[in-house]
Amino acid sequence: GGGDVLMQKKRDLLQLKKTLQAKNFFDLDNMTLQAVEAEIAKLQTKQAKEQAQSTTKRGGGYPSEDKAKMSVPGDDWEAVPISKKHGKVLDDQKQVKTFKALDSSRAFGQRNLLQGLNLYHHVIDSALESKITASVHAAVAQGKRGQLAGETYMSNGKERCARLQYGSGFYNYSDHRLDPKVKIEAMPDYLKPLLDVLQQEGILDRAKMPNTAVVNIYDTGEWMPPHIDSKDFARPIVTFCLSGDAEYFFGDRGGRVQLNGPGRMQGHPVTLPRRSLLVLDDDIVANEVEHGVSPATAPRISITFRRRV
Repeated sequence: GGGDVLMQKKRDLLQLKKTLQAKNFFDLDNMTLQAVEAEIAKLQTKQAKEQAQSTTKRGGGYPSEDKAKMSVPGDDWEAVPISKKHGKVLDDQKQVKTFKALDSSRAFGQRNLLQGLNLYHHVIDSALESKITASVHAAVAQGKRGQLAGETYMSNGKERCARLQYGSGFYNYSDHRLDPKVKIEAMPDYLKPLLDVLQQEGILDRAKMPNTAVVNIYDTGEWMPPHIDSKDFARPIVTFCLSGDAEYFFGDRGGRVQLNGPGRMQGHPVTLPRRSLLVLDDDIVANEVEHGVSPATAPRISITFRRRV
């Protein structure tokens, strides 16, 4: 139990050290869980500062390609098996990461709380990222002018990000349920290349393609409270991370994320690198464990696709 958690935290610490190219020396054999977590927190603070410093006013404040260090997958990433592919992919370096965490309250016994969580590294290139980011900002501008149907566009509020919703069902974030009576725009063409990626990578098959999309436009300091996605949507649920890294927290105490004040979450941290894809399969992680999103350290965009049942 506790040993597994300590081992995972040590791996997390080494991964973070590798990502930041930090010079710190850690005496892992003699470190307690508390000591490892303290060092992780220090490196995460350093990472947040570096990300904040790498932003530039040009291009809406997003980190520029040369300044934003792309996260490099560590030893705990595996190559996506070619057998999963539906297309003829000859030169494919994509890698996937799976996760393991036990519940600190022992409410789930020895079950892996993160069973069904898959993180795909670098699923789109910078050209497609730039194109989609530009389309998102154009849609936001339309929304601000009142040119989008119904509740398609929602402006940002107190620590809440601005949002665009498309497809066959409006998702009410205040109580995490589907509200089909609310009018929103159909799925736009600019999101179709991402749906193609899901099919080409063998993540979703054609019969189960998403029919709804939520685009969250985070500004610095904006976050999303812990929640479990509504069962009105089939699993898997997939999220693309654009323009910067994101930090998620997954519940590790009775499957719940502890909230110690606005945006201050405690749970199992998972970092989504820029241009990565997070997949929540139909398993414990999507159905029984909360997840929340930490306050953004710089402007970024997330795009979540779901299939209305």
